[in-house]
Amino acid sequence: MTSSSTPHFYLALELRQFPAQAIIACHPAYRTLPFAIILQNPGRHKTSLWACSPAAQRCTITPGMPVHDAKKKCPDLQLLPRNKIAEIRLMKATHKVMETFTPVFSFSSAGNGILDLSGTPLLRHHTPDTALQHIRQALFHTTKLSGYAMGFSGNQVLAQMLAKSAEPNQSIIVLQQNEDDTLHQMDIALLPGISSSAKTKLEQYGLKTVDQFLKLKKTALIKRLGKEGERLYFLVRKQEFSTASPGHQSLQAETVFPYDINDQNKLKRIIRLTVDKLCFKLKTKGLNTGRLTVTLIYTDNKSIQQSIRFPNCTDDFLSLATQAEQLVRDMYTRRVAIKSIHTKASLLQQETRQLSLFDTRWERRQRAISQSITHIRQKNDFQSILSASHITRPNKQVR
Repeated sequence: MTSSSTPHFYLALELRQFPAQAIIACHPAYRTLPFAIILQNPGRHKTSLWACSPAAQRCTITPGMPVHDAKKKCPDLQLLPRNKIAEIRLMKATHKVMETFTPVFSFSSAGNGILDLSGTPLLRHHTPDTALQHIRQALFHTTKLSGYAMGFSGNQVLAQMLAKSAEPNQSIIVLQQNEDDTLHQMDIALLPGISSSAKTKLEQYGLKTVDQFLKLKKTALIKRLGKEGERLYFLVRKQEFSTASPGHQSLQAETVFPYDINDQNKLKRIIRLTVDKLCFKLKTKGLNTGRLTVTLIYTDNKSIQQSIRFPNCTDDFLSLATQAEQLVRDMYTRRVAIKSIHTKASLLQQETRQLSLFDTRWERRQRAISQSITHIRQKNDFQSILSASHITRPNKQVR
């Protein structure tokens, strides 16, 4: 049998509340305790929960809930800081399990992943139901977690939607003869990568199922949803979205403050820190950006954002930081403190590595320094080298 005739099979995974699950994996004593992860000072009135443990969710505690409201519902609720080391360990452990079954897989820090099981020994020797049991057992043996929701199908998009609709520790299998019917009946809000604004617009237009979505033409979807409508159009039809950057539509970086800030000097340092994180992601993936978007989120949960488009795509920290500072100066007109800054790089292009004949000696020197810093950060981590322009006082470090 040739590889072209080999049927495709995909397994999608969902490990919800990944930051909380990572703490349970590293510290099993927390398995039965109600706890939540916060990114800011727990004493603040407006601090909200970022992730919740299964025990906390059984007490009707949900992410985004203010701390004081959560404490009223569950007085025994423990508040913990984010443990990035635990998250990295859990990701590596999950990767280790995945690569024993297939060389083609992905798993993100959001707790979702996909395995291409097409033509693997696992499916040649076992039924899909038995194969998923083997994978679940291997995940539990390595991570000590059983809350993975699984979706299995020959259609990758459908597999991801099934995983989103499954309960923790549940597997949903849809085989080829039922794929189209099942996909058409699925809730359109389960489409992978769909934004909250697109969900709201689709509800306003009365579109609830994929079948209703498929009845619209591409031009109608673009009018309603813009560029995202075109991407979703190709997604549900299992076609390639040719106008998107290969593998990357945007990169994002965020800094959540441990305390609210309305001091301009501190805000400037944190802006530069956030842009530095974004530049590190660009350099690591060998990409340049043509548009930078900066979003400010206030303590009252209101937000404002502005974008700037560059004549030439770049990954230069100084250029991006200068523009980000100007955007923030233009946006920050309220007398309300800020709790987080979010940056996004879009219109991405692959770095060509070509040097300009008009580069000055200083510019060539800065590029060499930037490449050295990126190399060191890749070997260690981002925090291994920080610019003095965005270092805060030791007792008030921004995480």
